[in-house]
Amino acid sequence: TVSELPAHRLDIGDLFSNSSDSKDKPNLDVLTQHILLEGRLTEQAARRTIETGKNF
Repeated sequence: TVSELPAHRLDIGDLFSNSSDSKDKPNLDVLTQHILLEGRLTEQAARRTIETGKNF
């Protein structure tokens, strides 16, 4: 059985507990589950997640 794809793209508010804090880390459980379901991110959420990862 094939699972239904997520209907929406995750946005910054879905991934970060404090979307206005540039040092806040993304919720990896939410991100992982969404990506495993072949979900997509908004461009803004993808860029912020990548920028956050680059700073580690």
